[in-house]
Amino acid sequence: MADGSALCAHLEGDIGILEAVRSALEAEYQALKAGESVELEQATALKARHLHAYTDRQQHLRELLGPETSLAELIEKLPAQRDSNRRLRASLEALAAECQRLNQRNGQVISSLQSRTRDALDILRHNSLGPTLYADDGHRARSGDSRSLGKA
Repeated sequence: MADGSALCAHLEGDIGILEAVRSALEAEYQALKAGESVELEQATALKARHLHAYTDRQQHLRELLGPETSLAELIEKLPAQRDSNRRLRASLEALAAECQRLNQRNGQVISSLQSRTRDALDILRHNSLGPTLYADDGHRARSGDSRSLGKA
């Protein structure tokens, strides 16, 4: 980064990408809630593309900065646009934290849906028999019909 205005443009680009990630995360959440698999697949693919672009930009910036210089240090070294770059960096960090929170929320929804699906499959496979009962001879006895719902 040769000057503060170039860094400013870079940070604005990063913010734009993270805003797109946030939108994709919201679309992903809405699709999860509605059970819309096509929309979920589209939102997830869009999120992945934006995250890949963001990661590429961060890697490129890291290569430009070198291993010893942080973004905060670079901002302080470039007097032009310093205040703007500080604000942009703070906005970028807040947006990244929000995206992380939204992604965790979506992960929790997915985990809950997976758990419900497993429970339903267990019922259909007759794996969820309830409490174990014992016959008079001390051996396990099944309660109810031994056929699973899937075979009924």
